[in-house]
Amino acid sequence: MKQVFQLFSGKKIHSAVISFLKQGLTASLLAQATAVGIFLGTIPVPGVSTILCFIVSSRLKVNLAVLQFVNYIMFPVQIFLFLPYYSLAGKISGKPIMKEIPEIMTQIFSSNWQHAGTEALSYVLIAIVLWILTMAPVSYMAYFMLKPVYLRIQNGIKKNFG
Repeated sequence: MKQVFQLFSGKKIHSAVISFLKQGLTASLLAQATAVGIFLGTIPVPGVSTILCFIVSSRLKVNLAVLQFVNYIMFPVQIFLFLPYYSLAGKISGKPIMKEIPEIMTQIFSSNWQHAGTEALSYVLIAIVLWILTMAPVSYMAYFMLKPVYLRIQNGIKKNFG
């Protein structure tokens, strides 16, 4: 458990940022990859973010190492956001999710598993729409907030290491 907290310490993240910049990644590209990683790392569907990081990295030529690093850091935030996204999805659909989960599970194990899958999928789709509506602006702002920070670090590296 101590190792998990050490990963999230400012010193570890700062050294990772320096490492990425020393490898030739520009501050702008690092900020872009971080913002995309923040966005993808918080998707309210377990296990999908890693696959999405790989697909986005290969299609948009975003640094995969940065995406996966940020994705890993965002995992606690992803877990934290599950309840708000799915609770709101339940309110939007008119069926509180906490009341529906036992019913859906019963339907899955009975003969009505197709209806249960449709119900579950509706919650997931609503949660994904909510995720896009909330995390797209957050990621966009993160890019513009992180770019000057990364530029300052990059300039410090150039000054210190020539």
